Amino acid sequence: MEFWRQKEEAEMRHRVQQKRHDALARARRQEKLLKMKEDRRVRQESVRAARGITEGRAPPSTKASMASRSFMTQGTEEG
Repeated sequence: MEFWRQKEEAEMRHRVQQKRHDALARARRQEKLLKMKEDRRVRQESVRAARGITEGRAPPSTKASMASRSFMTQGTEEG
């Protein structure tokens, strides 16, 4: 009788330990996922900053910036 009681206790301890292990594994996965999302957000933000896009505003088009430069240089050469 004592043998079966001890065996049942050991099984219960094992189940509790397994539940704790599973909970820790879920928490680690969740933390890793959140970190990956944050890293991705930061990378996207730095790419946008490198491209000159901030707060949803698009950078000036290449033709417009080239036209303004040629206009500026024409005005300085004539003067």
